[in-house]
Amino acid sequence: MISKRQTGLGTRVDRSVVNQIEGVNRLLHHFDFGQGKVVLGSLFLDPDLSFADQELRLSEDMLIVQYQHGKYVLDVGHVPQYEGDYRLRVMILGRYREPLRMWFVATFEELRRKIDEAVRLIHGWMERPEEIRVYSQVFPAPDSSASKADRLLGNIEIAWEAFQPRNATSEMVEKVETEWGVRLPDRLKEVIQHCDGGGPIPSAFPMDERERES
Repeated sequence: MISKRQTGLGTRVDRSVVNQIEGVNRLLHHFDFGQGKVVLGSLFLDPDLSFADQELRLSEDMLIVQYQHGKYVLDVGHVPQYEGDYRLRVMILGRYREPLRMWFVATFEELRRKIDEAVRLIHGWMERPEEIRVYSQVFPAPDSSASKADRLLGNIEIAWEAFQPRNATSEMVEKVETEWGVRLPDRLKEVIQHCDGGGPIPSAFPMDERERES
């Protein structure tokens, strides 16, 4: 939005803001974001100067480009790792805002190259089919099963699906065992970590009257 100042002679455009906007627009022409949508463009940088010489123009949120309605996000900003660190961080985030790739760049040319690399990676991922971690196993259906389909087919297939990435670790599984006061079977723990969390489908099974009473 163009800033305006109220004066006695009417309203006039703030040229300093216009110059900043035009400068950012020119700078963004250095990059090709492909199918990405720029949702934040605050790259107030001079390509001919070092980042240290334009420290006041550096900020944590300088560029955000969205792909596939946020499934992937390209994020550029100044997040110093130590005093006197003027590098910019280039990062690709996933659907759940987990970092997928991260680089630190010290020059404008490095920034351009890493953004190009990030855009190529994202477009490659966009062409892949949706990945769903699934584990399934078939069990013999008991004669007493209340499901007619199970009895006819003679088996029950149980699938274990991860509904969203949880980065399940052995430490997380052990914590659950401690809180519940139980020891989970080793095979179950392998499935949980293989599928990165999730749960079984179906998660409930019909029982006949004898099973309910037992």
